[in-house]
Amino acid sequence: MALLPKGALKLDDAGNAPDLSEQIEALRKSDGYLFDQGTKSNYTPAGGEPGTPDSA
Repeated sequence: MALLPKGALKLDDAGNAPDLSEQIEALRKSDGYLFDQGTKSNYTPAGGEPGTPDSA
């Protein structure tokens, strides 16, 4: 919550934050890298066999 402006988060009488989704959406637009899920690639390990060392 450190990236949300102070005072931006308001709680209602029940302690809920009704505008939290709007604040998060604004943060997503301004600092989208925080929400980057990256890309997944197919990782196929070599059957648990160790790799061969590079020749020097």
